[in-house]
Amino acid sequence: MDPGRIAELLSDWGYPAFLVLLCATGVGSPLPEDLLLLSGGYLISAGVFSWKATLPLAITGVVASDLMLYGFGHRMRTQKLTGWAERIIPMKRLQQSAPWFAKAGAAAVLLARLVPGTRAIVFISAGLQGIPPALFIAFDVAGALIWVPLLLWVGTAIGDEIGGLSTLLAGVSRAAFWLALAAILLLIAWRFWRTEESKL
Repeated sequence: MDPGRIAELLSDWGYPAFLVLLCATGVGSPLPEDLLLLSGGYLISAGVFSWKATLPLAITGVVASDLMLYGFGHRMRTQKLTGWAERIIPMKRLQQSAPWFAKAGAAAVLLARLVPGTRAIVFISAGLQGIPPALFIAFDVAGALIWVPLLLWVGTAIGDEIGGLSTLLAGVSRAAFWLALAAILLLIAWRFWRTEESKL
């Protein structure tokens, strides 16, 4: 959906639509979470939304959608998914998240929250691998407290340039990816150094 159409939809239906659409990203909604957050920020700058209401709603919606994905993974520990759930959760892609948890452990949840495109697979895998719910929520909320205000702020900075949301989102996503990659490499280097040090 065009960014302008999303902003128009949110403007017409207000905060309930904003919260519902964010929650729906956890069950395969075609509307990207980050684009919804940027649109919410734009509506703050337009005076339609307010920071006081938008920020807590956005964090609530984001964490709720992440918990849905975590719940799918937790359910897969005891039973096979069927129907639409099986179609939107490809097992082959779940295997790709294994290196994240091998290198970073539960902190992979925090890293994934900051890297668009990796969240669904990592969050489902967190449930599948038995990461404790409290630990998942702690890392997820920590990431949301960084990412959500950032995206809302960027949306407010766009102002009238609503047509540039998609381009801006791509740039923000790339920057977040490289930051997270640097963090992972530093973690690997630190663990390697600790391993070599223990051999001395």
